[in-house]
Amino acid sequence: PRELTNALIAEFGLRVVSAPTAPVVLICADQSTRFLGRGIKLADKLLSEIEKGCE
Repeated sequence: PRELTNALIAEFGLRVVSAPTAPVVLICADQSTRFLGRGIKLADKLLSEIEKGCE
């Protein structure tokens, strides 16, 4: 939906909607977020980031 796309751009910039860069946003239990950056991530990297949480 357009509203979600606009909200993501407002929060993280245009890089978050660039599919070729494989952006990932971690959403924590308290609804805080952390942008994990661009590029394809291996499963163990994603698990490590999830364990870190939204410090």
